[in-house]
Amino acid sequence: MFLAIRDVFLGKELGFEEPFKALEFLGIKSIELHVTRELGTIFGSISTSTSRKKLLEELSSRGIGVCAILVENDFGARDVRKEIEYICKACEVCPDLNCKVVRINAFMRPVSGLSMRDYVIKSTEYIRECLRVAEEYDVSIAMENHGLIGNNREFIRELINEVSSERFGLTLDTGNFYWYGYPLEEVYAIIEEFAPHVK
Repeated sequence: MFLAIRDVFLGKELGFEEPFKALEFLGIKSIELHVTRELGTIFGSISTSTSRKKLLEELSSRGIGVCAILVENDFGARDVRKEIEYICKACEVCPDLNCKVVRINAFMRPVSGLSMRDYVIKSTEYIRECLRVAEEYDVSIAMENHGLIGNNREFIRELINEVSSERFGLTLDTGNFYWYGYPLEEVYAIIEEFAPHVK
């Protein structure tokens, strides 16, 4: 079985001084690495190719891989150009970390005056722009079903159809669908529907 963990859970909350000790204790060999807009991580800055290669060497020496880069973008932000640039920067760092997936958000909160169809149209436009860079670096983009827009089943369904790219898929957070309000039996059906699109 493949098992990975968000790096945020490897901090002092678990009683470890550094993340490698937590990973060793848990026996987990893969992480989802959060990358800030300034290309910071729990392991330090990866703003240069040299720093990324150094991190890869450290991870590899311990048998640890990066299954995905996590960014905290929001397509509903006032300056959406910065959100797109953030995702594209994450795509650029992937090859140096032997990573093939960037995990993104869509709209993190409702925007006044936008319909669900508007969210699909705008998200499609932004994701396609990011995919042009992702393709250059042989990377896929996976949307987290997150927040009030991104957990909507119809939104996800339409977005997958509109983007229509093998390089675009989902992270498929099962708990978020339940949090959103879908009853458990419907959550199972949603998972079954979207499982083929998991990256």
